[in-house]
Amino acid sequence: TSPGDGLFDSEQSRTYRDMFDKQISIQLSEKKGLGLADMIVAQLKGKMPATSSSLPGTAAVETKTAVPAADANSRLQINRQLQQLKQQVTQKLSALVDKNAAVKTPVAEAGTDPKNPVTPLEFVKRVWSQVQQIAKELKVNPKGILAQAILETGWGKHVAKTRDGKSANNLFGIKNSKAWQGPSVVAQTREKMGIELKTVKQEFRVYPSQEQSIQDYAQLLKSSPRYEKVLQSGGDLKKFIQAIDESGYATDPDYGRKLMQIINGTTFKDVMKQLVS
Repeated sequence: TSPGDGLFDSEQSRTYRDMFDKQISIQLSEKKGLGLADMIVAQLKGKMPATSSSLPGTAAVETKTAVPAADANSRLQINRQLQQLKQQVTQKLSALVDKNAAVKTPVAEAGTDPKNPVTPLEFVKRVWSQVQQIAKELKVNPKGILAQAILETGWGKHVAKTRDGKSANNLFGIKNSKAWQGPSVVAQTREKMGIELKTVKQEFRVYPSQEQSIQDYAQLLKSSPRYEKVLQSGGDLKKFIQAIDESGYATDPDYGRKLMQIINGTTFKDVMKQLVS
């Protein structure tokens, strides 16, 4: 930091100062600190090295220490205090790095409503007509699209909500991207990392309505070559599920199997019967 322009300040000096500040930022990001905690402990113990290279661009500093002699108990107490001091300094430096490392602030933090009283039949009734329209447009089986919406939302009980309690209306778990110009929400999801599925936080798109969520889903399938086989599945439900699974729509290796479990399940069959009757 600098209090302002001084007698020897110039455009060149400010440039060099900015370069030094950037180097400090890189040092903090890569090492989670500058090594100041260890330097403080070493100095107080009387073991400060003759030179210090922790700070980039600094010259060697000779140190002289004069730690008075102490008995074993005193030294033990001093060591404990030094370790506490080191821990406090390290935590503060780490907190500073974490605070400055934030690059993007999402629009809102998500919440879910697992106690939503919506029944499977009510959820399907809300989306079925729009699903049928999009399926007709894509020339695919609507049950495959419906199964995805069911799996991604838990029959409508786990649709992400914005901080003000409004639904994000994201029925297909579509994540935020650079191409998305609308708002986003942070929600927990399960992602495959290596050989394990882990719970992580991701940014998801927020839609004004469920209809727009379904339309965006259709646009996603039409605009990406990876879903070419999905669109070629026609009315064959099994081909649709296999193609969406192989396309990498989700990182869950059991995604296709879970969709088939929903379709072959009693609840799904009962709901479809009630829709027809």
